[in-house]
Amino acid sequence: MEGKSSTRNSKNDKNYNHIGKIQEIIHYLDGEIHDLVPKYPINTALLGISAQTHENKDRKNVNDQECPLPINIDVPIDKTAKIEVRMLLSFYSKQAHEAFQKRRLFIVYGNFYTLRHSLLKRRWVEKLSRNRYANLQALPNETLIRYVRPGNEFEQAVMSNLVSRYPPFFIWQPKAMKDSYAEELPYRNRIRRGRTLDFSTKIGLIGCSEQASWYRKENICGMKYPRFYRLGGTSAERLAFIDDFCQTQCRNFVRFLWNNFYYIDLLIDEEHGTEPADTVNFAIKNVVKQLNEFSHTDLDDESWNPENDKNFHIWQDFLKSSNNIIFNRSKLKMNRVEFSESIKSGKLYLQKIFNKHPDFHWDGCRNLWILKPGFRGCGFGIIVRNDLDEILEFASINSNRRYIVQKYIERPLIIYKTKFDIRMYMLLSVNQKNLSIWLYKDCYLRFSSQQFDMSDLREVIHLTNNSIQKRYKNPEHRDKRLPGNNMWSLAEFKKYLSDLPETEEIWNTKIYPGFAANLIAVVMASLEDTTFVENAFELFGCDFMLDEEFNPILIEINATPDLSRSTKVTATICPMMLKDMVKVVVDLPKDPSVVPGLFELAFKVRYAPRKDFQPNYCLSVSGIQMQGTQKPIELKVNSVTTPKSMSKLTQANSKQIRSPSKISKITTDQ
Repeated sequence: MEGKSSTRNSKNDKNYNHIGKIQEIIHYLDGEIHDLVPKYPINTALLGISAQTHENKDRKNVNDQECPLPINIDVPIDKTAKIEVRMLLSFYSKQAHEAFQKRRLFIVYGNFYTLRHSLLKRRWVEKLSRNRYANLQALPNETLIRYVRPGNEFEQAVMSNLVSRYPPFFIWQPKAMKDSYAEELPYRNRIRRGRTLDFSTKIGLIGCSEQASWYRKENICGMKYPRFYRLGGTSAERLAFIDDFCQTQCRNFVRFLWNNFYYIDLLIDEEHGTEPADTVNFAIKNVVKQLNEFSHTDLDDESWNPENDKNFHIWQDFLKSSNNIIFNRSKLKMNRVEFSESIKSGKLYLQKIFNKHPDFHWDGCRNLWILKPGFRGCGFGIIVRNDLDEILEFASINSNRRYIVQKYIERPLIIYKTKFDIRMYMLLSVNQKNLSIWLYKDCYLRFSSQQFDMSDLREVIHLTNNSIQKRYKNPEHRDKRLPGNNMWSLAEFKKYLSDLPETEEIWNTKIYPGFAANLIAVVMASLEDTTFVENAFELFGCDFMLDEEFNPILIEINATPDLSRSTKVTATICPMMLKDMVKVVVDLPKDPSVVPGLFELAFKVRYAPRKDFQPNYCLSVSGIQMQGTQKPIELKVNSVTTPKSMSKLTQANSKQIRSPSKISKITTDQ
């Protein structure tokens, strides 16, 4: 009672020894400081600090912040203040040690305020990266503690200094950064794969597509993707692309003639036509060869041997003549009867091919291909071309970028005459036994700022990445129903679908299940070269397009998706998604009753992890390799040649995924 009374009346007693009393408390009750600190609050007047608090704010560039308050380390403080500083440091030291014992230390590289806030809200302590508040981290704790306020930068710097000797147990790091503290098995946002099956790169996605057919299961697992080739790979794959380009030209030419069949006077002129009738016959002949190839009826036909076709100028002449008719409005020297019979038979062959390869229906008539650097993102270095020699030359000149070439989707679903794609998120998480595939049920659309026009190959029309579109202005004549920021939320897209006939439920019945089937197939195909480490997880941005029948087409997957609040749409979905990600990664393993927000468990794969994991070694999957119903058949296929591009061709047949959808008729390209 005497001690309490003295404390209560200390302000009125000039002879009361504040310092002596505090020293006595520290000496005898050092172990109880955590409980005593609230009874002895810091005297801000003695420390010379303004009572105004400094709140932590969300900044764009938190990695390079200057000290938010003026600091003068030469300002002396009296003995009482020194004692209070010591008490507060002891208090924070106990918090730091408790966070270590409970494995609640984290480090985040980059500007991810929402992620930091979610962990701090769960009483985790941040271990600052070197470049975050670097000027504060360089100061001694005795100086920083004088400016501490709950949640401000000084408190973060003090706590980070106190936990600097401890390992973090949650790490959010760039993909290229080496995995540190591997022995602690922290929550880490990286699941490592070999380069050939790393689906977050263009090269790796091709590798997964080659494996995906072994894991295909109707309505659960199956990839739909545009055909693509590694131009920096083997010569066989380069030749396979040349073959595909030329055979695609044959199909496109026949389709073009059929689409414009009722404008026959614009296509033929028996007396003054400039292009030979053999152009049509050559195209149909090769369409028939393709059909026989897909039906496996040409295996014993020696005439299909590529070495038999030595007249390389035939292909050169065909490409030139067919392009003159398609793009330059040249006319065929051909009579009506012969033309009609040829095109009607060509149409029937095309329909049979489309039934076997529905992805050919996306090709259109222009034979456009898109070139992408194998290991770059954000639309960097991407071009669209339809000239074979130009494509090969560009890839050769830029061989250091390991270009891939992908068939451009010429018949996508467009909204108000504008191209778009859909960005959705996939989360992979690894525990002691399973790899879980989570899909986020919210997503958004990214529009081009210009009308869709395949005669104009500029990036602003064909690349919908926000990093590209933000460089351009929307034209005044643009449809006013399109968003000014070139993004739609999922709710806005669903509203658009509800206004179309018979599409109100198509998101739930076709589009979203199609996303899931594609992504499950990709992940399954990558397992052979995946390193499983307990507590590892990874977030991916997955880009899809839709064809005219609302079938999802996987375009690419990004391991470092842009999560900035670039528009009103991303300012809503990205923070919410990161908060839900923390629920899945941090909360759910400890409490199965936790609701994972909008993340939905799409698939779970059981694996056998190695307990003696070392970061320098890979981890293999145990089990029996899946066997298909029959082994792939090596086909002998007729070779093709093009100007400047070939001497002799050998077949490098690429495996394609068969889709169950059907093509009922050929329509005119928009």
